[in-house]
Amino acid sequence: MWKQLGYSYASAEYNHLEAEIGTSLGFGYDDIHQKFKAILNKTVRASSIVERIGKSPIELLTGMKCPSVLALLGY
Repeated sequence: MWKQLGYSYASAEYNHLEAEIGTSLGFGYDDIHQKFKAILNKTVRASSIVERIGKSPIELLTGMKCPSVLALLGY
């Protein structure tokens, strides 16, 4: 399903993957596809979230102050 996102809905590649996924998942396809779309809708794919509040991703994930880039490089 993730790979499908790289193709247009009308493309042969998209439809080929749709057939493969449908064959693999069988009757569970609709439920899994809805869950996949829900996860994608909740996923933020932008660095602007970090840049707006002035913290690095590691600071947001750990809650700890991250050393400067130069300190990480040993300077």
